[in-house]
Amino acid sequence: MSITTFFKEQIHTLKPFDRATTDPLRGLLALLIVAHHLSPHIQIPILGTFLPRIGEHIVAIFFLLSGYGLFVSFKHKGASYLNGFFKKRFSKILPLFILLTIIEIIAAWLGGRTLTHQAVSFATNGDTPLPFSWFIYAIIYAYIAFYFSALIGKTLMRTGMIFLAINVAYMAFICCYCKWGGYWYVTLPAINLGYYIGFYDDKITGWLQKYPVMFLVGSIGLIICLFCITPSISYLSKAASLPFIYKMLTLMFICVGIMFQVTCVYILIRLLGMLKWKPLMWVGAFSMELYLVHGMVLTRLSDIMQGYNEILFVCATYAISIFLAYMTHKIFSRIKF
Repeated sequence: MSITTFFKEQIHTLKPFDRATTDPLRGLLALLIVAHHLSPHIQIPILGTFLPRIGEHIVAIFFLLSGYGLFVSFKHKGASYLNGFFKKRFSKILPLFILLTIIEIIAAWLGGRTLTHQAVSFATNGDTPLPFSWFIYAIIYAYIAFYFSALIGKTLMRTGMIFLAINVAYMAFICCYCKWGGYWYVTLPAINLGYYIGFYDDKITGWLQKYPVMFLVGSIGLIICLFCITPSISYLSKAASLPFIYKMLTLMFICVGIMFQVTCVYILIRLLGMLKWKPLMWVGAFSMELYLVHGMVLTRLSDIMQGYNEILFVCATYAISIFLAYMTHKIFSRIKF
């Protein structure tokens, strides 16, 4: 089959943006976020340059998937979707998150960090007790914001507009008045983008079929965003002394860039789909658990394995993280909360 024939067939049979398509993506993203956090320990030149840049971009794609899922569920179930909303959403992430956070708080306390010191560090710098768990706090906020947006807005369009307004206000406040890293807020608009992609899904499908050149735009766009947006995020995080207008312009530039990037990912997924490779589908089933446990594993192993070969350290981190994530997924999925 020629490349031209392949793309013609792909364009006329666009992949649905459903769990079967996105689960392998979730698995790949979870593995990449572990690699991102391992990057300070990896001295391989190419990986050492690439991996530190991908963190916010990966989280933005997770937010895109969440926003899309919120829209589809709200569209199909209407107001009844809000019944038991928090129980359905939080029962999947909070029990393990709370357990691991308590363990880390106790471990830090035993290591000499008082509870007051930990609380102040979190409030002033955004340092979460459980390593790399800021994403969970952000998604909890996003779910709460969406719930009240839907409660007030009632219709799909009004809900989307209120949800966006709340997120913009939140981002401006955190950016200007908190010394938290830019990663806490610059990726949040992706959840609004996911919501609106769901809203205009049919029109987007027709547009992609009409303009196949978007595959090329998506591919190039990913590369541009990866190497241009990340330095700006680092700049924003250090720009506490900048005037308000400069902060807002920098924040807007970053958000537009990240939105373009996740749109490119969406385009590529719709045109090509994800390879339904069983290992990725398997990891995708417990990607949230992997996100939660890997920080704890990495932190402990970095203390225990100082001086060890970096490849051995990376393999051990992946093996233990995946094992613990799989086991906790199995255990907690059987418990009814």
